[in-house]
Amino acid sequence: MSNWQTEWNNGKNGGVNDEVNGDVHDEVHESKSKVGCFDRLPTEEIKSCIYQITGFSSILEKILLSLLRDQQASKERFESQTDEIRKNLGNQIALEKQNRQNSEAELEARLEAVAERDRVNFASEFENIKDELEDTKEKLHDDVGRLDFALEDAESRMYEILNNEIDERKGEINLLKTGLEEEKLLRAQGN
Repeated sequence: MSNWQTEWNNGKNGGVNDEVNGDVHDEVHESKSKVGCFDRLPTEEIKSCIYQITGFSSILEKILLSLLRDQQASKERFESQTDEIRKNLGNQIALEKQNRQNSEAELEARLEAVAERDRVNFASEFENIKDELEDTKEKLHDDVGRLDFALEDAESRMYEILNNEIDERKGEINLLKTGLEEEKLLRAQGN
């Protein structure tokens, strides 16, 4: 490290006129102590400090201004890339949100279709069961009607058979009575 750099780092101005550069050094030192480092100072303030040390070294001035331009270009690139990343991220979030909304809408539509299909199937099945119940009711009514007719027919045949049986028994009873009376008469004659 050269003599002037050592003196500069130790807080001396390296032999440069104290009236010109001493004040700048004090201002920079005060700003540095307030902020903490040069990279946190506003760009215009750093440029002003660099121009005030022109008597010290024109090469140093060129290097510092070049570094400042590089820093500014890097900052602009960084901000541009950051903005692009934010924009892309925003687009991706919006796209993802749209995809989710579409997925939700599709899912709701599918669920509604399944529910509608089930509702139609249930209604159709209900109508089929209702029709089968009506058919069964009609068959039962017809069967009851046939059974009533068959019961009436069986009852009338039973009465007819009973009446015929009663008539036959009456005829037999009359024959028996007639036979008893004849036997009584025969016995009465034989005695």
